[in-house]
Amino acid sequence: MAFLRCRFLNVGARTVMKVPEQCGFLSTIQARTIEEVTPVTSSMKSLPLVSCATRSFRSCSSQPPKDDKVVYEGDLNTKVIAVKFFSLSTSMLTAVFSPVIMYKQYLDGTNLAVLAVFGMSASFFTFITPILINYMCKRYVLKIFYNEQTDTFTAHCLSFFLRNQYLSFKPEDVHAPTIPGPLTTIEVEGKPLLFDTRSLSTELYLHLMGYDNPVDFKDIPGPSE
Repeated sequence: MAFLRCRFLNVGARTVMKVPEQCGFLSTIQARTIEEVTPVTSSMKSLPLVSCATRSFRSCSSQPPKDDKVVYEGDLNTKVIAVKFFSLSTSMLTAVFSPVIMYKQYLDGTNLAVLAVFGMSASFFTFITPILINYMCKRYVLKIFYNEQTDTFTAHCLSFFLRNQYLSFKPEDVHAPTIPGPLTTIEVEGKPLLFDTRSLSTELYLHLMGYDNPVDFKDIPGPSE
């Protein structure tokens, strides 16, 4: 009995099964299409894609806005960058040299309890300190850009590894925190931002917070009867 072998070929948008002549009567289905595959055309590429980014205007980028005007610049920019750089550099040095020092002390006969305390202290300064500093500094705004044509604000912040992050948002995305905190000035879709409102012009601050919008007194409930 001849061994049955079949091949599948992709021809255009169809998958065709090729049957050799040894298959006998099966050769009658040599050109039968067993599966239709819809090709991706240029018209399908133009269809809009639905994603979670369309729910809000908020967007993040690593590139600064080109045509936007700088309307705010923090007074502590140099100090914040210096603190984060010092924290990261010391953490890297501690992570590199701590095992070497502990191993040398172990060979010299140092007590294990002392080595354990030293290791815990080194771990704290290596991992916990940068995380705490990043928690406080990641919300600090170095600069705020504003585009009058699109009515868009862009906040310049720093990531954990001192990379630039630019958060673009509109005034309707801004919410004042219910309970004002020491490290939160505004919230943009749940992300807290910290900046000095005194360094921002009064007109832009009112527009940013939405205080310049007209008040609809119909939405204000009257006194209960």
